Amino acid sequence: MKDLICITAHCPNAEKRKILLDLVLGLQPIRDDFDIMVVSHTPITFDVQEKVDWAIYDKDNELLTITVTLQGLSDDSFHPTNTI
Repeated sequence: MKDLICITAHCPNAEKRKILLDLVLGLQPIRDDFDIMVVSHTPITFDVQEKVDWAIYDKDNELLTITVTLQGLSDDSFHPTNTI
């Protein structure tokens, strides 16, 4: 099993899509040692999808909140509405 490089991306315009593609192309020499995954709330272009092992697109971009206490994370950690 290979280690995973996880890239989180938000690429709403051509400039940012090019930056993501350049990053993914730059990682190609180490693909034998690592799997590459791109996660985004904006569509992932096909040219990027072809160069990675995993491409995850989620159109929902919910704001997740974290409540931190002195003892650590509370029960409502990472819940989008903090209604637990």
